Amino acid sequence: MAARPFCTARRTPPHHRGWSRGCAPRALSGLPGVELTGFVDDLDEAYSGLRATVSPIDRGAGVKFKVIESIVRGIPTLTTTVGAEGIDTDLFDLVSDDDHELAQGVLDALSNDGAAVRARKAAMRARTTYGAREFAKEYLSGVEDALMSRQARG
Repeated sequence: MAARPFCTARRTPPHHRGWSRGCAPRALSGLPGVELTGFVDDLDEAYSGLRATVSPIDRGAGVKFKVIESIVRGIPTLTTTVGAEGIDTDLFDLVSDDDHELAQGVLDALSNDGAAVRARKAAMRARTTYGAREFAKEYLSGVEDALMSRQARG
């Protein structure tokens, strides 16, 4: 499924470019305006200058950190219901399993300053729930609980 929204969105407007970071479907290879970069060392650099992200994820379980990365950076984020699992859907610009809706959502986010404003507000909310400090606090709390439980068992 991942390539279909890109193919639909590429029909217009031709001046926008897309990148696929990390593991990308082969179907994206050779699409005009799409650059496959593979693994990146610096996520801040990879996300800088992006006007929107789309993660058309159709399988997997749990929270998708690539989606969280986009949200906490204040980038309009579009994904599928699988991509949004475990994340407050109010933080997304769009959650849809329809390829055409995702493609239109990307085009809307690129041409509408309102998407950027909503994304910045969502980022502030997301950082309190999904930011590095909150994640570390929850992780350490879980480790502490596990150690205390282990000690109690003897």
